[in-house]
Formats: sequence, C-alpha cells, structure tokens
Amino acid sequence: MMSKVYTKQEVRMMKRGPSMYAPVIANFYPGKKMLFHDDAGGSIEIADDVDIQDALAIWIPYQIPAKEAGATSMHYAIKNESGSTYNVTIENDKWSCTCSGFLFRKRCKHLDNAN
Repeated sequence: MMSKVYTKQEVRMMKRGPSMYAPVIANFYPGKKMLFHDDAGGSIEIADDVDIQDALAIWIPYQIPAKEAGATSMHYAIKNESGSTYNVTIENDKWSCTCSGFLFRKRCKHLDNAN
C-alpha cells in the first residue's frame, strides 16, 4: 500500500497547533521527501516541489507568556500532543520543569524555548 504524498497546496492548507520546534524537511532518497511537523515527531510524505517556506507557512511557534512585573513566581501547565502535561515554574528568576529532560539534565526544550 502506497502512502499519501501531500502536494504543495495541501501542505499550505494544513492546520497545526502551536509547536516548540519549526518544521523540518528531509530527503531520504530520490522520490522520498518527508516533512516532520510537530513536537511528537509527526511526519508526512511530501511532493518534490514542497519547500521549507511551504512548511513554515503552517508553523505556529509555541510561546510561554512573560512573567508579570512584580510577580515572584509563575506556573504553567504545558500539554504536548501525546497528552503528557509538564509544569513549568518560574520562582525568583529560577526556572524548573517536571519533564524528564529537566529532572536528569536540569535543562529541557520547554525552558530553552521560554528563555
């Protein structure tokens, strides 16, 4: 069974929610071009004439709201497409996150994007 190959017009009409990462186009071999389009690793096969400008047209960057002036702490619940929820906290200018990346490395994509 052949997978669907999305045209330039179909890619530009896609509706996507906010994402931490910009879309990426990869050429696997001649005739096989993929668009990776979300934080959960979602991908589709695309036509040869689809370029990065088409992919960027559907990208909505995710942004964490800035801390309000005078506030000593702020908390955000960030839910990814697989349904996991992470709690990002800013307390006295120190950032933390409940994701495994932060727990092991004291850094994560959620904080990198917010800073």
